[in-house]
Amino acid sequence: MSLLNYRCLLRLVFTYLHSDIILAPQPQFETNDVDIYFTESVQRCISPILLRKYVLYRLPVKYVFDIHIPNPLIKGNNYLPGTMYHRCNMFSDLIPLVLNLLSKQSIRTIGTYRKILLRRFMQLQDSSFCYWNNFLLLIKKPVFLNISSYEFRNRIDKFFIQEFIRGLVESKRLSFYLNYNGQGRTNATLL
Repeated sequence: MSLLNYRCLLRLVFTYLHSDIILAPQPQFETNDVDIYFTESVQRCISPILLRKYVLYRLPVKYVFDIHIPNPLIKGNNYLPGTMYHRCNMFSDLIPLVLNLLSKQSIRTIGTYRKILLRRFMQLQDSSFCYWNNFLLLIKKPVFLNISSYEFRNRIDKFFIQEFIRGLVESKRLSFYLNYNGQGRTNATLL
């Protein structure tokens, strides 16, 4: 076990032993330790297929433009503290594409409308992981996991649907969410 894993394990033990701190309305932790643990948690729980490949990195004010960097929440990419990159729109555009390919009969089986599913995805994008568990509960149903529930026009659509289903099967619930307050401290919220 690496030093990082020991630190994460100690943090978890501390969290469960001192539940009065973690259950406080806005618990405060050091950004680095919890941010590393959150990054590892996202890498374990959310399939990289469902995440954007690149995220917006905000350069200091003296530069005119911002750049896109490989998403640090995808395993294999370099770690970067969450306070240094913009956490909005972390989810892949594959999700709304596949939601638009659902057949009318599948939509009726779910008991909702296509626009409501797309609105829920927009809510997920705006919340940046805070709404992930609710969204996963909504879409991890047998209807979404069956390729015959979709209407695809060509092999490319079928490939996207298969990748989406594979990513959905690999994904799990997150245990907590981070909210940065900009002062080197982190608000951790249990999900």
